[in-house]
Amino acid sequence: MMAEGDNRQFEIIFYEDEHGDKPVLRWIHEELTPFQRRTLGKAMKHILPKLGINVCGTEFGKQLGGGLFEFRLNLDVVDEPADSAV
Repeated sequence: MMAEGDNRQFEIIFYEDEHGDKPVLRWIHEELTPFQRRTLGKAMKHILPKLGINVCGTEFGKQLGGGLFEFRLNLDVVDEPADSAV
């Protein structure tokens, strides 16, 4: 983990194939509900830039090897508030 007081920010880079397609971004826009997209976006904004690859030491990350890392957020357990307007 990062040392206390370490203010480094990490950049999030999505895989892009030779045709310019970014499957993760396509999945986010096509498969997630607006509430899930907001939830994921907030987690990516507040967790990943601070922890970077150290997210793999938490429930939110997994090291895949070859310099690839996975960010995990169980959106199936995230309930949309009843009074939430979309």
